[in-house]
Amino acid sequence: VLLPGITANVGQMLQALKEVGGEAAAKLVKREKPSPEIKAMLDSWPIRFDISKALGLGFVADSSFKEAVQDFADSLKK
Repeated sequence: VLLPGITANVGQMLQALKEVGGEAAAKLVKREKPSPEIKAMLDSWPIRFDISKALGLGFVADSSFKEAVQDFADSLKK
């Protein structure tokens, strides 16, 4: 069973980080060109996947990557 996930590109991830954590949080991200081995691994990951079984079992997907980042940030405050 594939659990519900979110499809987001790096730009969308960085935008969510800025919106939740501010510009200072986004500036902590260091972007580097991946090695050929890392690129091959990343390119092997599926872009889309079928989560219908998980949804049928009652799992709920986050509505956006920003929601997932916000949930994580909120968990750090507890």
